[in-house]
Amino acid sequence: MPPDFQRIVCSNRSYQWCVPAMKGLTHAGQFVAALRCRFYIGATARPDLRRELTLSPSAAGLLLSCAFPASPANPLAFAYGPAWAYVALVPLFASLANSVRTGHTLGACFRKGWACGTVFSLLTLYWVAFTQGGGPGVVGGTLLLSAYLGVFAGTFASALATLVRSFGSPAWLSAPVLWTACEYLMTVGELGFPWLLIGHSQAAMPSLIQYAEFTGVYGVSFWIVSVNVTLYLLVAEPLRANRAVVLGGLALLFFVPWISGIGLTRAHKATGSRVID
Repeated sequence: MPPDFQRIVCSNRSYQWCVPAMKGLTHAGQFVAALRCRFYIGATARPDLRRELTLSPSAAGLLLSCAFPASPANPLAFAYGPAWAYVALVPLFASLANSVRTGHTLGACFRKGWACGTVFSLLTLYWVAFTQGGGPGVVGGTLLLSAYLGVFAGTFASALATLVRSFGSPAWLSAPVLWTACEYLMTVGELGFPWLLIGHSQAAMPSLIQYAEFTGVYGVSFWIVSVNVTLYLLVAEPLRANRAVVLGGLALLFFVPWISGIGLTRAHKATGSRVID
């Protein structure tokens, strides 16, 4: 490392930053030192940043796709199930938290969310590429559709990172509101796409989502993201003093829908209404 640099290592070992020791340098020397510092940062941090922009968000998109039914021809169809939705966003949250700690731009946070949403859309909408006889036009349209849907997850990620950067750990609790709002925006307008909302993954769990009678699928999406963010706070955030409270909140997130589902099912059966349970 050049002698006119001081090395500063952030809390995350993957990112190393350096600043020039400006004392005794002329203006020209300061300019040259700044260029060398910029080159050093790009040479050390950029590969790790590229990997992080790809791996964790893509893993979140993969887990989200596993929460939806797979093709019967898929040899791994047995591994798919709605329970994956409860943990799918945790890798994305962890990646965004790292971005906040290490000072990544909002553009980097947006790209993480976009990668998650695009991978999820590609893995769940793959069948569209086989319709209308397939062909380059249909395949290209599927890719464009997935990229477009990823924009909403990217918007969610950048908005959440902004709030966490401004208000700290409590801002994670805004994640369910932000995600549900982005899902709603995705369904309106001429380009609205009201399919594959995260709440739709729970169609096979009617005992837990009877409240959808009042909230619609958006209420189910809100609940799923609440479970995800509670799990993230439980395992990743420095909340050891309040860990029992978070664990109790996680238990309530499952107990309340379950017990309310039992009550609503009994009430509807008593009135002779058709109930799916």
